[in-house]
Amino acid sequence: MEQIWLNRKDIRKIQKILDKFPEVESFELLYDCKSGIGTCIRIKFQVEMNETIGDFLVPVSSIEDW
Repeated sequence: MEQIWLNRKDIRKIQKILDKFPEVESFELLYDCKSGIGTCIRIKFQVEMNETIGDFLVPVSSIEDW
């Protein structure tokens, strides 16, 4: 089983992002730890706009946060 570590700042940012999209019921957290320094976390969810459904990908944390 793989683990992902979130801090309170990450959780607040995720909530802030989701508040902007009240129709979103579920989301996926993606993480990348290839840099060897830390983890980059992104949130991904589907949004419908102009009768077209697409994925929306927003960074939660990145190397700037280390």
